[in-house]
Amino acid sequence: MDIDLFQLIARYNELNAGSSAYACPKPTAGSLSRIETHFGIRLPRPLIALARGSRYFGPRFASLGANYESPLHIIRINSHWRRRRRTRRLPRGLVIITTDHDDNYWCLDTSQTASGDDAYPLQFWSPQPLIYPSESSRPTERYADFTSFLRADIYWSRWHSRQREQAQRRRG
Repeated sequence: MDIDLFQLIARYNELNAGSSAYACPKPTAGSLSRIETHFGIRLPRPLIALARGSRYFGPRFASLGANYESPLHIIRINSHWRRRRRTRRLPRGLVIITTDHDDNYWCLDTSQTASGDDAYPLQFWSPQPLIYPSESSRPTERYADFTSFLRADIYWSRWHSRQREQAQRRRG
């Protein structure tokens, strides 16, 4: 694992310290092999490193462990959205990697490739159309790779955390 990724994982853990941690099992060689065979892909190594290096992986990301029957497992989440009616079905080539109570997901776009160990770009997907007040308020819907996504996720988590702190101070 390169030092940059190690630092990102440490920052991710710092930001999530104190929040509840869903204890999903850590990925094993067997579980990773089963997942990669199921989807016919190679999971990004930075995603695997985060899954192994963070106890806060579970609340944000689909499980990569051997808990295959869990509704929060990567295979189960993707199977669920592949069986939906056509208008709400996960498009071919996307593999959901995040969990979300609002049905907003980040996916590996396996129809494209990125370089090295970071295998695929990340694409935002939601089964229902999202309406934004303006085009400038529309969030980024694609990242070049998982590491870029993780950097942005950490940045926005810090920004939201600072906004909450400022609002609390104003309320007194």
